[in-house]
Amino acid sequence: MTYVDNWVDAELARSQYWSPDRLHLNALGHARVATNVLTALGVPVPRELSGTEPPAPNSRVRTPAYYREHVLPWIGRRLSGRSSGDGRTAKRPELAPIEP
Repeated sequence: MTYVDNWVDAELARSQYWSPDRLHLNALGHARVATNVLTALGVPVPRELSGTEPPAPNSRVRTPAYYREHVLPWIGRRLSGRSSGDGRTAKRPELAPIEP
């Protein structure tokens, strides 16, 4: 079994790798995690993953707008017992094979 500890990746802690809510990785963050996994498995990292430059830092982190748009709604959902996924349907509701 291979263990990949992304929490020790100091680069991944930068705000450029996270969505504005600071809870979910953006596309660049997912590419960084994929790169860490491939490296741990000894698989060559494709050029399209290794040469990606991070965008400028997200300046909206920890501003009043950030708390109003992301933190307060999250607290409201926790207090009311709701989930952000309530009322959403599955992307693939039927079990089916996928092509590699």
